[in-house]
Amino acid sequence: MIQVAALTKETDALEMAEALQQRKFPAFVVPTGADKFYHVQVGPYPDQKSAETARRALESAGFKTLIKH
Repeated sequence: MIQVAALTKETDALEMAEALQQRKFPAFVVPTGADKFYHVQVGPYPDQKSAETARRALESAGFKTLIKH
């Protein structure tokens, strides 16, 4: 998985996920847990190489990323 954001407002997270989906990234929102944030993630990817390729594409599109194992 690649995390793109951790947001406090669910509406903001859903809007970001939708924007990513419109750019053909398989984005979704993970509901809040102990940290009270909505995590916008992209994936899953079958291997590290695929995740790195997607990460570079996301960063080229202006998103900051964090690969989650």
